[in-house]
Parts: sequence; structure tokens; C-alpha cells
Amino acid sequence: MKTFILHPTDDLGEESELHTLMLHDETLGVTQRALKALRDELAQRIAHELFIFQVPATDAHCEVYGFFLVDKTTNEIAIIGDGFRGDGGGEGGAGHRAAQALLSIYGVRPLEMLPEDAIPFGEDAETYREAVNKALEIAGESRFEIPQQRKPRYVDWCFSQRRR
Repeated sequence: MKTFILHPTDDLGEESELHTLMLHDETLGVTQRALKALRDELAQRIAHELFIFQVPATDAHCEVYGFFLVDKTTNEIAIIGDGFRGDGGGEGGAGHRAAQALLSIYGVRPLEMLPEDAIPFGEDAETYREAVNKALEIAGESRFEIPQQRKPRYVDWCFSQRRR
């Protein structure tokens, strides 16, 4: 994992408060590692104020996503790689369904960013600056959730059945 200090900018082009960007670079394009990192980050931040984004990737040949976990409690943003396929195909599709089930159990629902907000997932912190600024703007003050305070969820039946 790589850690960067990111200075997001506001609408006036001025820097706002500092955020620590935690990039799980080992998860880039690798479904199993991405799912493990998502699980570990959620478990570690269960009592924190979170807002989660599902972010599309630009450099893929299919519908691929990663996740941003914006942690208001620690001013950290965890970025988990683009190993999840939204079209349901292959290992990435199974990983995407597993990620949705995991988030459902924690009682949090990620906000899906629009395709025009797609980013090239990579190892450079500057790649994420615009997407992080947009994510922080969208999250605002009132949309953060504390998973520990949510009621436990049951995994939806469709997640427990194999795709045929």
C-alpha cells in the first residue's frame, strides 16, 4: 500500500483540508486482492464515518470498477483497485457480486460515479486528484454513515445463487 498526502482544491482553486490518500496498489486489476482489501478496510473502519464510491475505470475493455472509501473520522481516503467487473463476467464479476454482498452486510451502499467520471487507476496520486475532489464535494457533511450503527443486513438471495 502506498500513502500520499493529498491537498484537494475547492471551487475557487484554493487548497482545502489535508487528506491522506491510501492507495492499495497491490489491488490494481486483481480481484481477489481488491476484495480482501475492501473487506479489511471496512472491518478497520466500522466505527468511522464513511462514504463509499464505486468508481469506473477508463483503461479497461469492459465495465470495471474500483472503490473509494472516504473516512471523515481520520481524513483518509482508501482507494481499492479496479478488479471488479460490473457486467458480471469472469472472476471480476464474481468479485463484484461478492463486494456488493459485503457492503450489504455492513449496511452501506456505495454511490456509483458516472461513466464520465471514470479514472485511469494507476500508482500516481495525481491521477486521483480530480476524482477525489469530486467525491469530497458529493459526500458533503450529511451523507456519511457509521456502519457499526447500522442494523445488520442479510445477504440478498440473488447474491447467494450461482449465475447460470
